[in-house]
Amino acid sequence: MTAIGKSLHLPVGSMPLAEGEKRWGVELGRLALASNSRIRAKRARALGWKPHRPSVFDVLAELK
Repeated sequence: MTAIGKSLHLPVGSMPLAEGEKRWGVELGRLALASNSRIRAKRARALGWKPHRPSVFDVLAELK
């Protein structure tokens, strides 16, 4: 996400897990933002996955 934030000229950085939980709660701070889920689109599509929601770039563009 750092590359995405930088390309959109948004501030990027990291914070301790405890601070993320304090700001956004355990659900978002730990389970969503602190997860390190990686996937390659090429491999996912080979397994039959198809996108059905806007891309992260579309969502971030709407925030501007």
